[in-house]
Amino acid sequence: MRSWRLSVSSVAALLACLASLCTIATNAAALTIVRYLDGVGDGSDVPVALLKVPAPTDTTLANYDPGRDAFPGLWLRQGGSGVGESDPTLYQLWRIPAGGSTINGAVSMTIWTAMRNFDLSANGTLVAFLVECNADGTGCVQIASATVSRPDWDVGDTGTWIQDTFNFGIVNHTVNSGKSVGFKVIVGPSSARDMWLAYDTVNYPAWGQLTILAPGISVTPTSGLTTTESGGTQLEHATNRNGDGRERFRRRRQRGIHHRDGSSDQHRRQLQRDERVGRGGHEYR
Repeated sequence: MRSWRLSVSSVAALLACLASLCTIATNAAALTIVRYLDGVGDGSDVPVALLKVPAPTDTTLANYDPGRDAFPGLWLRQGGSGVGESDPTLYQLWRIPAGGSTINGAVSMTIWTAMRNFDLSANGTLVAFLVECNADGTGCVQIASATVSRPDWDVGDTGTWIQDTFNFGIVNHTVNSGKSVGFKVIVGPSSARDMWLAYDTVNYPAWGQLTILAPGISVTPTSGLTTTESGGTQLEHATNRNGDGRERFRRRRQRGIHHRDGSSDQHRRQLQRDERVGRGGHEYR
């Protein structure tokens, strides 16, 4: 009977631990989470926006920078100087509160891109930074970076948005208290022209994928990265109509180009034609 009473006591202690979301360092597990790049559509979140949990539901690509032009998507000027870039026309940041969380594994970001005016031959360079910033998005410090550069950005001459994934590799970084973590994007100085970005729609569901360390049962409940994600891994948009993510990656490597969103949906084709017509000349390069 004594050993049974001890067992009950142990169980009670464990339940109390779970109720208080205590951490058990010896039972840490990596948790893959997905956060989507948010776009309000009125310019209020340019150049600092949020990463959000729900997948996009909008079917029409909004004009995220109405103060710059009247066309769908986001316009970034060429010539960003690095992670410290502060000119609001030269960078865009998406972030989420993450103080106390530990990134511990693979990190990537996927977004749809195009050269200005859907140029079919210009070279482009887009640089993405995984950053730790103040809660308001200022004072960003680089954790990791990834660059996509092509001498012919639209090598397939599609004349529309191109899906690009930035792989930051394996990251091990504990976010400082009160800080946020996110993705900051600039158009490199070697790019021939300005670039456009598409995100936060059903057709262009741009997302960031992070692996965080989840000690014990949970992580600090005040963090924007605290979730069990319905069992641990959420990868809905790592697959598409063309097959699973591994097959898509193999095909991409064989072609030597990035995946295009190849839907045959008539509405999407019309939307893409409208975007090509709409995104016309402007004072930027």
